[in-house]
Amino acid sequence: MSNNLKFVRKNDTNGLYEFAKNNLIITQTSSNTALAKMPCNSKTHRASFAFELKINLEKYEFIDYCDQAAEHLNFCKSSLPIEICNKPPASINETTNPAEISIIIKTTLTNEISKLKQEENSKATFAKLISEKPYHELFNRPTERKITILCAPTNSGKTYQGMQIIKEALKAKDGAVCQMLFPLRVLALQIQEDFNQEGVPCTLLTGEEKDVQDGAQITASTVEVFNESDELDTVFLDEGQLAFSESRSPGYLKAICSANCKHLIIACAPTALLQMKWYLSDILKVPFEVQFLQRLTPLTPIKQAVHYEDIQEGDLVVAFSRRRIHEIADELSGRGLKVATIYGSLSPAARRSILHDYRKRKYTCCVATDAIGMGVSAPSKRVLFDKTDKFDGTAMVPLTNEEMRQIAGRAGRFGFEEFGEAGVLMGNDPTRLNELLSIPPEELSPPDKLYVLPSKSDLIASKEIGLVCGLKLWKKSFSKNELYQVSKTAFEELLIKAEWLEKKFKQNKISHEEAVRLVFVTFQMDDKSDQLDLFKEWVNCHIKKEKVSFETVPPKANLKKIELMSSDLTLMIQLSRIFPDTFDHTELEMNEQQNLLGEHIASILAARYGKSKQESKNDES
Repeated sequence: MSNNLKFVRKNDTNGLYEFAKNNLIITQTSSNTALAKMPCNSKTHRASFAFELKINLEKYEFIDYCDQAAEHLNFCKSSLPIEICNKPPASINETTNPAEISIIIKTTLTNEISKLKQEENSKATFAKLISEKPYHELFNRPTERKITILCAPTNSGKTYQGMQIIKEALKAKDGAVCQMLFPLRVLALQIQEDFNQEGVPCTLLTGEEKDVQDGAQITASTVEVFNESDELDTVFLDEGQLAFSESRSPGYLKAICSANCKHLIIACAPTALLQMKWYLSDILKVPFEVQFLQRLTPLTPIKQAVHYEDIQEGDLVVAFSRRRIHEIADELSGRGLKVATIYGSLSPAARRSILHDYRKRKYTCCVATDAIGMGVSAPSKRVLFDKTDKFDGTAMVPLTNEEMRQIAGRAGRFGFEEFGEAGVLMGNDPTRLNELLSIPPEELSPPDKLYVLPSKSDLIASKEIGLVCGLKLWKKSFSKNELYQVSKTAFEELLIKAEWLEKKFKQNKISHEEAVRLVFVTFQMDDKSDQLDLFKEWVNCHIKKEKVSFETVPPKANLKKIELMSSDLTLMIQLSRIFPDTFDHTELEMNEQQNLLGEHIASILAARYGKSKQESKNDES
């Protein structure tokens, strides 16, 4: 050790004491100024720290640990960002002998190198785990699984056909367990209701609600909550063409690749048949059979745009925002029509109530978002498009051909009407819709990219390297695969939650497994919503062991207020499945409260739009 190095206090320009006291904080020295400190909390900082350390050690002839410093520098150049401890070693204080400080620094460097090696090995192991095989080979599925494609246009009875196959499976085997997967909660609700009306118990499971029926061997679910570890006999997957859509592809591909069942039925639109056959035969390399269904009632286009004044009983008007739904419903109810309203922010209970009454013809017409465009059976003679484009989150974009076909297909549903018509309202060009409904649909070519997201099991495996690092490595591994691509918006939302949750994990506030489960809690995360703040608040309540209760309905609460309460309660239900002791209410009690909120919403909407002129006059008198 150089003779000119002496142990002095904080202003010592050689930086030894300051470096040791702050353990792995970069020290910049100058001839006459105090030391500056910079935490090495990123790859750039870490590498610059290692370089500065190596230069200073060589400058001051700390020969004993120049080799470790050089090795440390090499690691830092290649390592991903890792947050490291900034606290001084407990063994260093202002009376520590310089020789002892030298030993402590050497030991610290040795430990840091060992830690880096371990972390690099963990990263390599995790990366190897997820990148050695393409996405579709990451799942264990039965080799003898039977796959049936139901190639089905709108109103062809594909859901009915699926229900019959499920019921046959129950008859064929005692104790058989089956599941039906849908893209929308309203569809799962409809199927549960249909089964229960037939005397067949059916459980409902979505991200928002869980309604377990005694003795049920069937579960109606949304695709996103599907659990690949469940052993099932028969699985029905509705709207299979969404496997090739960026926004829904992750959940659908996971279900197709991982369904642990004896028989998988995939219902898909005729336009997607070529795509589905390509994925099953060329990518998964599994056998399958195709059954073709035909539309049960004719559907014809309305050649000219329809005036708003000509909207009549039996019409379904499709709009694309909550505000526009209410504007149209207000206008139509003012003309004496009894208007059902269905849109995305309605609570599950409100949707169930309104859809039930609409199907029972308690309303004379309906105004709905495109959420009704997938499989919902309802009594509509005509479907009328308010607009032929919609906001996709960033800009207004035209509806795709398949979206237009799906929505138009709600007209003339078998069992309600003998034929259907579809058209556009004034201000829209009817040409494209007319052409789409006048010619057979063209099959789409296989896509260049398929969109995927990590599963809970993937992230559970990332415990040793951290949740955020695991997510980034998962994304990096799939960027090398020509077929699969990470779904951008959904991945960014996972990352936002993961970055906050990892801090709680590192503070030993929550476990890694809890953090992973919390990452997959779903809620609105755009600028219009404060649910991310509420999510953090309720997780912090769990950490502080504070109890949380749901809000009771205030007197004279308006529609928007009750809808927000319902949305918050949906988030609470999801969190209660992870932290049941944090909430003052059981999930059953929360579901009962959700039903109460739904009844409030449905009654407000019925009073506002669901009465004829004569009924309104009677109420006033």
